[in-house]
Amino acid sequence: MQARDAAGFAHADNVADVAFRALEEGLDPQSARAAMDGYKWAAERMSPKRHSQRQEHDHSSTDGSMTPQSPVVILPQKNDSD
Repeated sequence: MQARDAAGFAHADNVADVAFRALEEGLDPQSARAAMDGYKWAAERMSPKRHSQRQEHDHSSTDGSMTPQSPVVILPQKNDSD
């Protein structure tokens, strides 16, 4: 793990700590929110791949099972009597 990723996780842990303190110790809600927003901002900057609000999802499959199949067209057979 890189140092910036570790710092991002540390800031994210601080968000949880402030939330716990707000609930258990009666920390002022506005102060708690300001502190959590600051820690979230720092976590996003330190480790954007893990803590960013915008995340990239890879929807491809390695085995090809999710690859769309080409459509199959079935034409009606012609009758010889027509």
